[in-house]
Amino acid sequence: MRKTNIPYDLINQLEADFGSLSQVPEDNPILPRIRKILELDRRSPILKIHLREEIKELLDKGYFIKDVADELSISTTTVRESMRMFNMKTRPRFRYKIVNQGTGEIIYGSVCQDFGKLINVNCSSYKLAQDYLLLYGYKLTKCNPHVLWGELKKGQKYYQNGQLQVKK
Repeated sequence: MRKTNIPYDLINQLEADFGSLSQVPEDNPILPRIRKILELDRRSPILKIHLREEIKELLDKGYFIKDVADELSISTTTVRESMRMFNMKTRPRFRYKIVNQGTGEIIYGSVCQDFGKLINVNCSSYKLAQDYLLLYGYKLTKCNPHVLWGELKKGQKYYQNGQLQVKK
């Protein structure tokens, strides 16, 4: 027998707000989420097709797989299978940025060691990278909170997988 994933928390929330599900306006944003959960089998290719654009949009912004699953009230397995089915990729989140103190140019990166490539120095730690980069006119700082790929503007530079990239 298949386990049904009934979103009781969402249903209870709407009933508390409107007295009954029948009183909930059709334009309420929670109602479609409940319908998706109840009407579609989580392992079905139909669900993956139905959610393809929503999953792609969140991945393109830089959300992690778990964040996408939480946002759409689906499993991480469904997100991964959708990614494989539609050839989607995750985008980086950036923990660090450097600013060229002469030009003001900003470059983002997920690991501070990548920035050492700009100056041909192996920077094995944050402090070491910070010191070396400062000698070459760059200021290294931590991004708090992390910067999502989707927040970068066109033409912005960033490191991904050890390679300097420019957002298109």
